Amino acid sequence: MGIRRDLKLVPAPGIEFRSLGNGAVLVNMTSGGCFELNSVGSAIWSRLQQGASVGDLISELTVRYGITADAAERDMVPWIESLRAAGLVSEQA
Repeated sequence: MGIRRDLKLVPAPGIEFRSLGNGAVLVNMTSGGCFELNSVGSAIWSRLQQGASVGDLISELTVRYGITADAAERDMVPWIESLRAAGLVSEQA
């Protein structure tokens, strides 16, 4: 399992982010679909909006949670794939 560290993902058009205290929800304004984020997912989403690359996010997770880069990547890849599958993000050109 791997993902390019230089990959930058951006919110897809029509995706609204709503903070809910200890998490957030993403709402697809076109389909009406919702995607719930915990506090970690909410923080990662905010960093994606700021232009962070996957490598940036992995580095930040290792520092913030005291985990290895491999563990951060292992946890992040399925999450990123679920965002892609739900049409919530696209790759930045």
